[in-house]
Amino acid sequence: MGGGDLTGQGPGAFARAGVGHIPEDRLGSGPAPALSVADNAVLREYARPPVARGPFLSLAAARRLACAIAEAASVAVPDFAMPMRKMSGGNRPRPVARRKMRIATRVLVAAHPSRGLDTGAINTMVRCFVELRDAGIAVVLISDAREALLNLADRIAVVYDARIIGKAPPRRDAMGSIGLTMGGERAGAAP
Repeated sequence: MGGGDLTGQGPGAFARAGVGHIPEDRLGSGPAPALSVADNAVLREYARPPVARGPFLSLAAARRLACAIAEAASVAVPDFAMPMRKMSGGNRPRPVARRKMRIATRVLVAAHPSRGLDTGAINTMVRCFVELRDAGIAVVLISDAREALLNLADRIAVVYDARIIGKAPPRRDAMGSIGLTMGGERAGAAP
């Protein structure tokens, strides 16, 4: 990434390199349930202004940023001091996903981002992906939802057994062959 090798590096190195990641299990691996909603929203921001002021933390700036992240994620938060685990399962992943998008200054990897979300949350997420793409940030969408890929992708690559085995443009007439390739059939191979 940018001339550097991130192989084997931890999440901090990826975040510093501008790589954001929305995990497949956003309820289990995204939020820190015991921390407040505000803390979860600004988790990767503590070392940067305006949240950090030298070695000190500005709680007011952290709260303002958490409010901005919740608003961008279209989530109504009754109390930013409440533990994240008290938010509903449908709302909990949204500010976490938006936090991950803030990290993505170069690449966002989103694994099955629409799973478990209602239509409004999916529409908000899609809008955010388009904003990132329009800002020149690569969005790698990992999904088995062919319709979502058709609507969002500039390119589709099929990964099977940890290898790219097919590539196709996101066209409706290509979706049948993409489906077969997703099942493991190699492009051009006899059935």
